[in-house]
Amino acid sequence: SLYHRYHYNILNEIYQIAPKKDVERYDKDSGIPDNKLDLIKCVTWNLCQYSNIMHHFMDMLTKSIILYDEKPIDVFMVCHLHEKQPILMKHRKVGLEMLEKYRGKYNVVCQTGSLNANEYMTKLKQSKVCIAPYGLGERIALDQYGILAGCIVIKPPMDHLICDPNIYEKKHDMVETCSVVFSDLESILNRVLGEYDSKYKAVAVERRKKLMSYDQKYYANRF
Repeated sequence: SLYHRYHYNILNEIYQIAPKKDVERYDKDSGIPDNKLDLIKCVTWNLCQYSNIMHHFMDMLTKSIILYDEKPIDVFMVCHLHEKQPILMKHRKVGLEMLEKYRGKYNVVCQTGSLNANEYMTKLKQSKVCIAPYGLGERIALDQYGILAGCIVIKPPMDHLICDPNIYEKKHDMVETCSVVFSDLESILNRVLGEYDSKYKAVAVERRKKLMSYDQKYYANRF
């Protein structure tokens, strides 16, 4: 698909490790003329995974009371490495290794091992910031989990992806955008955590409120 072709090409350009068979699999002529590509309209393809109206954990987070003054964890990044996907694994390892450098400076929850669901959600709600790396299709559930848990979400660029609702558009101001290789992570963490009480706590409250507005009525009217 055009979507996967873009995903593999951009990440392979950065990491230079894509297996030849994967590049060849997606790097094919779509047969669609360039002047017709804008006719393709992409929307969220899985409401059960990427909406807060049909997902158990998002529904739970939506109904939770978030204690913004009781967030002892500065930064949360818990993700599987996806060893069978070398480009994605490299991307996530770079982020995790970068975050490891700040354990002495910040209270960090950073690991690739699984947490049980209750512990995962509890720690997420106790976090000021969460880092949501790319997934198999760039988007991951943590993008929205984090916002609903009252976190400031840091996410690599998503301006090439169209979804509905498009929480990644800059005009919506829902996430903080970082480099694909996390090279600017330190400056973003310093800014957000340094101004958390004076600015970003209120930003987190507003973003959560905004995401919760995408309710059943919104989706019924859209689709």
